[in-house]
Amino acid sequence: MYRPEIYGTGGKSSIKVGVRVRPISSKETREKQRLIVKVNEITKNIVIAGESEGVSRYAKVDHAFGEKSTQRQVYKDMVSDYIPHLLSGYNCTIFAYGQTGTGKTYTMEGECGSREEQVNFTWKSEGDAGVMLRAAHHILDHLKNSNCESSLICVNYVELYNEDVYDLLSDNPLAKLNIFEDTKSGSVFIKDVRNFAIKTIGDFTEALIVGSANRKTSATKMNNRSSRSHALFTVNVEWTENCSGVLKTRKGKLNLVDLAGSESIGKSGATGANAREASNINTSLLTLGQVINALTAKSKHIPYRSSKLTRLLKDSLGGSALTCLIAAISPVEGNRSESLSTLEYGKKAMNVMNDVKANVRVTGAITSDGGSRYAFINAFSKNYALVSYESLKNNVLEDLDAIDYFARLDSFFMLEDDFLAECEELKRLHGVELVHLEEERVDAEIKLRNADKDLATATFRLQLNESNFNELVKENEEIQKKGQKIFNAPKQYSSLMRERLERYKKLCEELQSLISQQKYDQWVNIVATNYETVTNFGNELKVTRTDLMNKLNAAHNNLSQNQNALLKETSQKFRDGQARIQKMQSEYTKKANRMCELNGIQRNAIYKYRTANDALTASLEKTLADKKSLHEEAQNEFEQLREKREERHACDLEDLEEIRSGLEEVKNIKLTLDYSPKLYELQTLLEKINIECG
Repeated sequence: MYRPEIYGTGGKSSIKVGVRVRPISSKETREKQRLIVKVNEITKNIVIAGESEGVSRYAKVDHAFGEKSTQRQVYKDMVSDYIPHLLSGYNCTIFAYGQTGTGKTYTMEGECGSREEQVNFTWKSEGDAGVMLRAAHHILDHLKNSNCESSLICVNYVELYNEDVYDLLSDNPLAKLNIFEDTKSGSVFIKDVRNFAIKTIGDFTEALIVGSANRKTSATKMNNRSSRSHALFTVNVEWTENCSGVLKTRKGKLNLVDLAGSESIGKSGATGANAREASNINTSLLTLGQVINALTAKSKHIPYRSSKLTRLLKDSLGGSALTCLIAAISPVEGNRSESLSTLEYGKKAMNVMNDVKANVRVTGAITSDGGSRYAFINAFSKNYALVSYESLKNNVLEDLDAIDYFARLDSFFMLEDDFLAECEELKRLHGVELVHLEEERVDAEIKLRNADKDLATATFRLQLNESNFNELVKENEEIQKKGQKIFNAPKQYSSLMRERLERYKKLCEELQSLISQQKYDQWVNIVATNYETVTNFGNELKVTRTDLMNKLNAAHNNLSQNQNALLKETSQKFRDGQARIQKMQSEYTKKANRMCELNGIQRNAIYKYRTANDALTASLEKTLADKKSLHEEAQNEFEQLREKREERHACDLEDLEEIRSGLEEVKNIKLTLDYSPKLYELQTLLEKINIECG
């Protein structure tokens, strides 16, 4: 049976490191790449051959796995020992690190298999199931074989992509989440992350499949399905066991981290968005390396806040969690530098020490209720039978009452301190939220001003287009006028022809009159000349008319074409301008609505902040008033004591003065009188009085 007590209550623990070498790929075999990695699984030694003979790099790690290692072997040797610690109340972290394409995701996720295969599957079975699925089987098996009164298992699955956190199990996996840090405990948590309750292995498998499907992957030259994000699968286990009537509740958290692969952009062939992804991945892994270096060097400042990845892994690196690193490397010569870098990374991680602590809460012990008190007294009296039961009961009850009183008093002050701390934290969070809201408001105002500028620019362009359109209309009217003139030219020539015909008729009439006057010969010559002139003019007029008609038709065609093109271009510009204006108006409306929404959020935040601040101020004023009242009472008592002491001192001084004056009188009498026995007796008596008075 599982016994959680054997795993102790915490202490120092270093990060355990194992190196796994993947098999050579078919592509590397075709390229005839040389194998350079040798693994000794017995001595846990890793040797990477150098570029020249006789120069090799050597490393000794906690676990070493060769190319033929199985998923079961890796889990059994590296992870299985952490599950009992998890159920003893410890936080544990298993994460895979290495170059892209070295099998990190395969090691962590593996293949879930069909439902028929899962029926008889256990964490000890062979197969392609990874660390995540085997850990789920292992946890459920342990809980079945323990004195478990009740248990609760919840999981969440998030990814860190381009320095933004996304919930892989959410209905909206594209929504960005925020990371917050509890200033009191120092723990980091993700706001609004969705937790799924797990009752069976089927629930766990479904969550794993859904989350893996939402994870961002992409094909590169190094890997056809390269993970482009860091994935963090968290299992929270809370269970209660009954130990001889005492209930112990243990809380453990298991973080299963699949880091995105470090890669050379040149080797992976990443371009565009993939290049940006690779750059962000390398940056976050570089920050992770800086944290490990700082922890190894025992630096005072650890740069956890330089990256969201290191903030999420803060508890696992130098914190209170048991941590294990699986370093995946390639066996071929083409990836020598990356394999050496991963190996060096693992060696440094082995020097990081965590201060692990168990999360155990004991209930059912001595409490303020009578049943538990008398149970304690009965148990105590059985061990000490010589002691009277009644006296023991009374003494113990008195002690318990005193303990309860001081415990309640301590609880009151602790609650007051907690309340003040919570108010300060609430004030700080509201301040941070107000800063974020102010930044969003400023961004919205900037965007609004930019939208106004764009709208003004679009309006100016529209006005300019309208001006150009008016100018084109004027040009069109001028062209129409010119065309009308050209079209009216034949009419002018026709009227001119009619005028000349009228003149010809007049000449004929004059000719007839001349003939009648017998001047025929003279006018025959004149008529012949005029007839020739008229004929030539008629021919010229026909040619001119034909040319004018051709030019008129050509001008009319050109005018029609220009008008159509101009109208088409102007209409298109007008429609484009209207579309841009509508789009800008829509954006302006959206931004104005967003601005109103931000103002509402800001007002709500300010109201909440003022409410909390007023409550905090009232509480502080009340506390200060109480302390001031106590101080005044103590000061009044002190003043009364001081006045009484001064009065007593004054009375003593008066008595002393009277005695001294009596002594002076006696001395004077002594000087005036002769010595006699009575005087001697009186002198002796006065000396005694003087000695007694001091």
